[in-house]
Amino acid sequence: MRKLLHKYFAFAVEKRLLYKLFQKIHKKRGSIQKKWDLKIAHWAWKRLSKNTRVINNQIMFKTYQNNYTCNPKYFCRYLLKTKAKVKIIWVYSRKTKKSAHFPKDERVKLVRYGSYEYYKAMAQSKYWIDNAHGFLWENFPKKDEQVLINLWHGSLGLKKIDPDSDSNERRRAAGELAKTKTDYCLINSDFEEMVFRTSYWPTNPLLKYGHPRNDVFFFSDAAKEKLKLRVCKKYSIDPEKHLFLYAPTFRDDTDSIEYFDVDYERLKAALEKRFGGEWIILSRFHFHTVRALQNQKIELPDFVIDANDYADIQILQVASDIGMTDYSSWICDFVLSGKPGFLFTTDIDSYVTERGFYYPLEDTPFPIARNNDELIENILSFDPEKYEAKRVVFLDKLGCVEDGNASRRLTRFILDDIKKNKKKK
Repeated sequence: MRKLLHKYFAFAVEKRLLYKLFQKIHKKRGSIQKKWDLKIAHWAWKRLSKNTRVINNQIMFKTYQNNYTCNPKYFCRYLLKTKAKVKIIWVYSRKTKKSAHFPKDERVKLVRYGSYEYYKAMAQSKYWIDNAHGFLWENFPKKDEQVLINLWHGSLGLKKIDPDSDSNERRRAAGELAKTKTDYCLINSDFEEMVFRTSYWPTNPLLKYGHPRNDVFFFSDAAKEKLKLRVCKKYSIDPEKHLFLYAPTFRDDTDSIEYFDVDYERLKAALEKRFGGEWIILSRFHFHTVRALQNQKIELPDFVIDANDYADIQILQVASDIGMTDYSSWICDFVLSGKPGFLFTTDIDSYVTERGFYYPLEDTPFPIARNNDELIENILSFDPEKYEAKRVVFLDKLGCVEDGNASRRLTRFILDDIKKNKKKK
């Protein structure tokens, strides 16, 4: 009987199982099924949380990509190097497990998103490490003794993240929970302090340590060269060739791809004329957009590499000689490298109205193009001295503290906290 009850409980705690069952039967969503599914799930989650003891040195990592990437990856990477006695949980999904290069370490355990083991780990883990609102998405019970640290996934970002700028109701609801559920937020500048204070974390403690994922820009030249060789090997690229990274953000209308109408032939010719050498273009779109691109079945020139299967955009940035986006915050990571960056913003007038920016794009060091003609002109007329001067002013104005030691600072903070809690017990 106890085994039967345990199986039922594990079934109930699985993510939205009842709702999915009704979906299969009725082949469409229904508000009644959804409502009762969530009620059963929340009942099971509360029971699980109440009956599970928190493990003081267990740290659970989750990214919104359900992959080994972004700030959580680089923090975890440094933490494992310290040989600290910690238990680490990483969340994956059915889609990402095979593509993710999760660390092979006896201290690391993988759990599938939405499984019984996933919720059990949430109830056990002393620390929740997130780069979005992932741990708050379903409002799983968080105990007072548990610590949620949000590392976020932006850096000196352009586009707004406050509730008024987000059209996704569920994301806004999770954001509202962040005000009371988040224990610490990691930031890298005076500017980000303003962003967090005016969005979802008005009074939450802030750790101005820098972002772990940006430590990569301060690696040694030899280490950076190894990362480039890794990218070149994956895509069978001659390491002597120059790399141009194009990685735009998504739009709420994810089926539309007219915003990304880059003339790759002209772009390649302009790069070779202005900077010399032979160029390969890495094309990496936001995962919300990839499906639309696949459905369109667009054929790319042979010098354009589809890099959508590369989970870690930081490594692509290190490997690339020049970067370009529209409004994605990764370009504000890339600025730390000192390498040229460009903006291709075909819908800037509508985007600034619908989403909005924290500061005018003209305040960045990146030349702005509204169409292919302007993009080609910006590349051909690029002035490295003017760019560098604007880059220094940009970072100074925003009060950026990045120096390559973010992971070290955060690791020390966590390990000191574990030690302190151990002494209390």
